[in-house]
Amino acid sequence: MLNGVIIPIAHLVKPPKIYKNPENWKSLTSLVVLTLFFCIALFQHGLLFKEEYLTIGGILYAIAAIIFSGGRMPSHPAFYVLTAFVFLYFLVTINAINRQESLSVSFRIAIVLPLLLIAVQLTKEHAIALVRMLVYICSGWVILGVLFNQFREGRFEGSLEYANTWGILLLTALILSLMLSALENKIHYICLCSLLTSGVILSGSRTVLVLLIVTVPVQYLAFGKGNRRNLPQVSLAISAGMISALTYTWSKWAFICSVLIVALFILFTQKIQARLLSITIIPILLVLTGVIFCSSNTTLLQRLIHINPHASEWSSRLGYYNDAWLMIKDFPLLGYGGGAWNILQYQYQTAAYSVRYLHNHWLETWIESGVVGVLLFLTLVLLFIWKGISVFRIAENSTKIWVVGCLSAFGCLLAHSAVDFTFDYSILFGLWALLGLIIPIHLNETTQKKESLHTRRRLRILVSLALVIISYISIRLGISESLILQAEQLPSHLKNNPQAIQLLERSSSLAFIPSDQHSRMAYLLLKDYLETNNSTNLNRAATEINYALSMNPRDVHVLFLRCQIDYAQGNRKSAKLELQKLKNQFPFRTDIQSELEKWERASAAISTS
Repeated sequence: MLNGVIIPIAHLVKPPKIYKNPENWKSLTSLVVLTLFFCIALFQHGLLFKEEYLTIGGILYAIAAIIFSGGRMPSHPAFYVLTAFVFLYFLVTINAINRQESLSVSFRIAIVLPLLLIAVQLTKEHAIALVRMLVYICSGWVILGVLFNQFREGRFEGSLEYANTWGILLLTALILSLMLSALENKIHYICLCSLLTSGVILSGSRTVLVLLIVTVPVQYLAFGKGNRRNLPQVSLAISAGMISALTYTWSKWAFICSVLIVALFILFTQKIQARLLSITIIPILLVLTGVIFCSSNTTLLQRLIHINPHASEWSSRLGYYNDAWLMIKDFPLLGYGGGAWNILQYQYQTAAYSVRYLHNHWLETWIESGVVGVLLFLTLVLLFIWKGISVFRIAENSTKIWVVGCLSAFGCLLAHSAVDFTFDYSILFGLWALLGLIIPIHLNETTQKKESLHTRRRLRILVSLALVIISYISIRLGISESLILQAEQLPSHLKNNPQAIQLLERSSSLAFIPSDQHSRMAYLLLKDYLETNNSTNLNRAATEINYALSMNPRDVHVLFLRCQIDYAQGNRKSAKLELQKLKNQFPFRTDIQSELEKWERASAAISTS
């Protein structure tokens, strides 16, 4: 009672304020952004090509700037080593052989930084949800890929359009699915393991198959004795997945039916005693797999049967590695800049080949960024492994399963990058960094330390501003690359018209180092001169090729085109001498040799007449 007025007690007691945890909203937003990134990347060839990863990366930078402005700061030293590694790539662009390509490669590698800045905001629950999402997407895409015939020469290429890379992505999802099955003890993960195993087999990648055979047993041993509840079902799923893959040799519908039968069979056998399952059903499946394997005679099966170091792709890759080492010995310290292999291979090759990628991440890193880049990358790998092992030593039960799963997937991606161009795909490089850096941090997460916004406000503002600037540059370069693509996609009979030139001019105005645009314009103008005999186009072609040569003086394509333009301008003697030098410098270029022979025949015809 107050002054004779009765006031209910409920009105005297101040109700407690309900605070919404902002960390959950940041984490949920980060989960949505990362999910969209991985989904888009699967539709866009894993972001392998410049116009795709530059544009999508630019958007990712802007989102990272917004989230990071009030989010967590990365604390793991590996993140800062990775930042130094990316900065080195931008630095070597100054003196790169092809500065335009080097800048694009730098942005491809740098896309991992906004990914990590976003992923570090994830709570443990949302990190598990991200892994679960990856497993579901990859499993679903196996079905879609088979239905839509995403095969080439009998090998499953999926949405990445390269069988080996698709195989290692599915193997990564398989390892994560095994981890989730041990964590959550849900049988549908075992069914997904069967589906993912069939996708790995259909890819026909021998390296991935070897990694599968080695990694899965090691992973289950490392789980610990008390965490191997589903081992018989996993063995059943992998064996059934192999059989499902082999049924594709009959038809894709037989494969789909076998996948459904396998799923139902695994659900039924869940009720069977594990010992009975391991004694009876699994050996029968293994024998059945062997019978189908031996009775089939497809190209895919022949590839998987003949796993030996003398395979054709191994011998050719050893040749690439030998030539790469010759490049490294000539300039070991600082490197040649990003994308240098694609130019230097013609100068150092000891056999006739033309491959865009070296198929070895370590050697490619050495060529592009020198010994400093290799040491930074080695430090990065060691920090990843040290963090994982240190957590594994103190982890128990579900935490141990989580660490082992992440490290196993991390190790498979790293091993595969030593024999293929795995990390040229932004989706795989980003996934590898997430597994190595972000996910293990959440394993021993208890209470997140509150960071002082006052002490780090300036740093946050600077980083966010830098991300916005990089976002603008990346999107601008992405638009520039898309204009080049539009010019290339014009019908062949229209490529020498002003429309293609205009597209390339617009692209050149957006690019910072437009050597590729100038060389393409020079080619189109030369082609138009040869068809119309318009001397104005020939003079402009000479101007454009000189611009390209000033930016990219060691590219054989630019040097060859300059000789052709000089020859068309009437400087035939000097052009033939330069082309002869190119022939001696690049002895395996048949186009140079045939052009020189054509000029010699023309000179002989003139002298005879």
